[in-house]
Amino acid sequence: MGKVIINVYKPKNWTSFDIVAKVRNLAKTKKVGHSGTLDPLAEGVLIVLTEKDTKIQDTFRDLPKEYYFEFIAGVTTPSADLESLPKYVNAPNIEKIKELAPQLSGRFVGQIEQTAPIFSAKKVNGQRLYSVARSSDQETKEKTLSSLPKFTVTIYELNYKGCTEQSIVTDQGVVKLPVLAWHVKCSSGTYIRTLAEDLAVALQTKAVVSKLVRIAIGNHKIEDSVKIEDLRF
Repeated sequence: MGKVIINVYKPKNWTSFDIVAKVRNLAKTKKVGHSGTLDPLAEGVLIVLTEKDTKIQDTFRDLPKEYYFEFIAGVTTPSADLESLPKYVNAPNIEKIKELAPQLSGRFVGQIEQTAPIFSAKKVNGQRLYSVARSSDQETKEKTLSSLPKFTVTIYELNYKGCTEQSIVTDQGVVKLPVLAWHVKCSSGTYIRTLAEDLAVALQTKAVVSKLVRIAIGNHKIEDSVKIEDLRF
């Protein structure tokens, strides 16, 4: 087959590698790559490249990204998403949240510093952080946690999209908590779960990302993406 660049819609609970393996099987080719990892619990645009086009995958990886995300305020998990049962922290006042949240957009636009989350594909000393996080080697885990790398990313746009009160299952049972929705356009390498946690800190609480959708990589939009079940070669 000839070289191909595909805008694939990665579904929730698929890894980026699952998509690559599926394309490799469908296209009957071994040379397949992608433009940047999406968390298993995230969904949306994933650029998949085959054959000689795999050489230019970093070009796509470096393009600005756009995401729609939601986070639950008042809970926490080690991975900052719903991979595990959220631990209840507090019940933020929803009216106060609705008052303060719209004011945060301006505070986070521009260059900001992030710390790599322990549950991420970032490599430290040759190891993926998520591998360290899931390791039984407590000494290595603690050492890595104490020296997580910091880096600068750029937030081009951050728009608050609203807040609803929802019933959330936590370690303390079902609790009604605020769930905030956002749209962000950011530089490559931005961690949305970290951004959500930082927004929550500004609201004097904790946060867990409950929904994450990559809606664009550069000019490659979600409305133009192809569902994995519709792929044909």
